[in-house]
Amino acid sequence: RKCGEEEAPPLQARCRGDLRELRDAVEEELKLHSGYAKKWGADLGKDFKPLKATIDYTSFLEKISRDPTASAAEVVAAMVPCMTLYAILGKRLEKAGIEDDNPYREWVETYSSDEFWEAKEQAEGLLDVLTPHGCERC
Repeated sequence: RKCGEEEAPPLQARCRGDLRELRDAVEEELKLHSGYAKKWGADLGKDFKPLKATIDYTSFLEKISRDPTASAAEVVAAMVPCMTLYAILGKRLEKAGIEDDNPYREWVETYSSDEFWEAKEQAEGLLDVLTPHGCERC
């Protein structure tokens, strides 16, 4: 596609692989959260009442991810803010220090890891590739 006389960046072949890796990471994260709930004795059954903000965000993610008309860019754009927030919080909590017996230690280690930071950056990069290159006319 052209924007004026400039060529827009092509959709790179790596997108398919990145999307597959992102999907796999989400599946692993869901297992991780389920494991935390079990470990901490949290009953997430029918009597569980999450906060409205949690319901709003997770409903938004589910709606976008299940919408057959949603683009890959829309799905990735919905996920990137959460990934970025978790990565930044993980790094800040790690830097502040966390005691060995802290029940959230594993959570902090997961989200402060270089692997999660790289996954966040991969998702941000994928979003850059999937969206227009910043020209207001595109």
